Amino acid sequence: LQGVGGDSTAAVVRVRGMQLGNVTLADQPVVVTSFPLRGFRGAVPDGLLGTSTLGQFDVDLDLPHGRLGLYAARNCVSGTPDWTEPHILKSDETYAPRPNLVYLQVMLDDMPFYAIVDTGATVSFVDAKAAQAAGTTNETLREVKPDLVHGAAPQDATARRHQFRSLIIGLENYAHPMMAIGDLAPGIGGMLLGVDYARTHRLWISYASRRVFVGERTGTHP
Repeated sequence: LQGVGGDSTAAVVRVRGMQLGNVTLADQPVVVTSFPLRGFRGAVPDGLLGTSTLGQFDVDLDLPHGRLGLYAARNCVSGTPDWTEPHILKSDETYAPRPNLVYLQVMLDDMPFYAIVDTGATVSFVDAKAAQAAGTTNETLREVKPDLVHGAAPQDATARRHQFRSLIIGLENYAHPMMAIGDLAPGIGGMLLGVDYARTHRLWISYASRRVFVGERTGTHP
């Protein structure tokens, strides 16, 4: 397993059945870990839904309203969200360093990067190499006290917060965002968008067509 906080090993077992709302899945692989899940508001979940499960669907992730919709996967150009609210396509189907992940296009201080959505991470995270490419120097980061960031890993990650000039994601341009900077695993991209981003946006993630649609912002981020 690779996540914010480093790599870890875990056992993979198969369960006979899994019920998600009115969707029943049979013979599903499940990873069993020995570490607790940390950093969640309220009750700690018993588990996380990963791409091995969600990747079988087109996913309507509407955390602002506390909803998760699972739709039959559609690998076609017409597979847009069933929404009336404004949304924009922010993905690149040709960029696939990891075939089980779907990447968004973002601009950080006028530099283009790819990002993934990971609601198992408490905050959004910029890879250290991406931050350097955007103009953040090591000398600047050394002056910042490190913080701990929670993720789906046995240990917390060390990050340093830095205020960038701008961040563009989908329809929105964030001025002077304060972002956590640290090391991301290879293949993740330049940025990880955590639950702080997902809880203020409605997202449509199609793993089959490798596309992500981003709705308008609800609330503030970062």
